[in-house]
Amino acid sequence: MDDLIRNKIISANEEFQGLWQKRISNQLSWWSSEYDRDNEEFIDIALNSEMTKMQILLLKLAVHECNNKEIHPNDENSNEIFDKYDELAADVIYSSHIPEEDRYLPQNSWEDDSWGVAQRGRLASNFSSPIVNKIVNIEEGKRPNILFHNREKITEAATLYLKSKIRDKEIDHLFLKLLSDIEIIACIEKFGMSKYFAQDDKPWGKLLKRKDLIEEEEDSLSHHKDALSGIWPMKVFIWFLGISIFTIIASNLVFFIPNNLGDFVSIILIIIWFWDYKRDKKAATNALNNFETSFPTLNLVEKMENFYFLIRCPSPIPVSEIRKEAKVWEDCPGFNVSIPDSLKSLITDMERRGVKWI
Repeated sequence: MDDLIRNKIISANEEFQGLWQKRISNQLSWWSSEYDRDNEEFIDIALNSEMTKMQILLLKLAVHECNNKEIHPNDENSNEIFDKYDELAADVIYSSHIPEEDRYLPQNSWEDDSWGVAQRGRLASNFSSPIVNKIVNIEEGKRPNILFHNREKITEAATLYLKSKIRDKEIDHLFLKLLSDIEIIACIEKFGMSKYFAQDDKPWGKLLKRKDLIEEEEDSLSHHKDALSGIWPMKVFIWFLGISIFTIIASNLVFFIPNNLGDFVSIILIIIWFWDYKRDKKAATNALNNFETSFPTLNLVEKMENFYFLIRCPSPIPVSEIRKEAKVWEDCPGFNVSIPDSLKSLITDMERRGVKWI
């Protein structure tokens, strides 16, 4: 079965054939303990996983560097080059942390369940909306679900990929997801959009609670929507009506309260209610018509989510739409968002190659 695994990988990649076949066969020894070698279905799932794609890409880059420097498989210098790319692969793959609930384990183990094997091979996150809550917010007594990636090493791998002559739409897609994960987490931490943050930049250290910008804007947005729908004016009207009825009854039952006080209070409350209704309606209309500036944090989260879920749609995805959503995210009012240069370069590279869809 080990030979079958190696043969599948080698036969699918021309860089690994001929002169390099024996060396690559030895490099693929990491497969021997990773999966149930008696189940070919699981092997095929694992061979198509993000983890394997990244490992094979970096292995290809090692072969290309050796070929460019005219270094042969048995040359001692080849060991140094392969070690460099092996270390990079380990830094990219094993430094990423997918939250446990996002990799929910069925009763069966990874090796006994095809879904589990597929999850085990993931590198990029796969959160549902709202992603901010899924990534960083926690319940009391539980550790945060912060997703960690080695920014430096992922960027280095993407840069090496773009400098090489190797191109693959699936690799393009994988780097887009990894790089978006990095920047979204950076935005969340930089702009304080989570209820909790790690003290002294120690992710698993003591957590401190801070003001939740998102919660404040959500409350404000809900109030404005209630004002336009009539829910809030009706609540105020009922409250004022209760005060008026109580005042009228009191003015008729209590001898020292003037009899016309109830009518006077009712008229004043009606005027106040009408003025408040007009003011809230105008404020709500202005706020909702200028959503980006009225609710900057919610707007940023929306733009992040638009990009996040766009590049996780099933292929084909239009490259033009990817660039558009990245630009919209970067230009959010009130925030200085810096889309990673490697992500921009990747989009530009795809456009230069004439790639319309990934």
